Amino acid sequence: MTTTTDRPSTASRTRSPTRLRSVRLLAAVALLALLVLWLVARFGPTSSEQRSFTMGPGTTRLTVEVGTGSVRLTPTGGSQIQVQRTVRSGWWDPRIEERTDGSHAVIEASCPGLLVGRCEVRYDIAVPAGHDVELAASTGDLDVRGIEARSLRTTVSTGRTTLVDVDAPLQIRASTGDVGASGLRSDQVTADVSTGSVELDFATAPTDVTVSASSGNVTVELPQAGDPYRVQVGTSSGDGRIDVPTDPRSPRSVAVTVNSGDVAVRPR
Repeated sequence: MTTTTDRPSTASRTRSPTRLRSVRLLAAVALLALLVLWLVARFGPTSSEQRSFTMGPGTTRLTVEVGTGSVRLTPTGGSQIQVQRTVRSGWWDPRIEERTDGSHAVIEASCPGLLVGRCEVRYDIAVPAGHDVELAASTGDLDVRGIEARSLRTTVSTGRTTLVDVDAPLQIRASTGDVGASGLRSDQVTADVSTGSVELDFATAPTDVTVSASSGNVTVELPQAGDPYRVQVGTSSGDGRIDVPTDPRSPRSVAVTVNSGDVAVRPR
């Protein structure tokens, strides 16, 4: 009986080294492309442009949406919204739209999707009292100080939210980023954070506070004078502390839910 042993053909033996060389070549090209993009972003041309303008009068609502950049909001005693825009860009400029639709002031700024080089927009805005305000940033910080508004809603994908001396019903949303609020005079506050810490400090006693966080510590500081609070704290992984006077029948409600993190509800 004759036994025949199959051997790889010459083509099969040479195909593997060829394929390996192709993979290495593609990897080298990809690394080189990444290096070029980094060099362009780091050392490419950049320019800075600043513009100031007003919106209104007669506005009652303000919406600001930025892709990459930041928004700082402060009060003004005038009847118009005062805006200062600072653009820093490289190869491509951001897309900007600033308009007034009746009583609604709208500001939108975004950078190209395939971004090479620097692109960011910063807005410093002063708003009259009594507006409904919506602020949103994809990548960047929101900073709100001293305003009195009919309502305030903030949304951040990646970045920090800072609120100081704000008097308005608040809705706060953040995907990745910390929320820090101090001196709040807000009667109602709702905060929803995926990843990040939440610190809420109230100068006046609120009526309704609801905080939910997937991962991060939550601290709520409340005024000691006045009625006790109806407090509910829940955490799947972490410690929960309640150091304020409580009453299950109190009209003042504080509810905090955290999946992973510590919760502290304490006197201011």
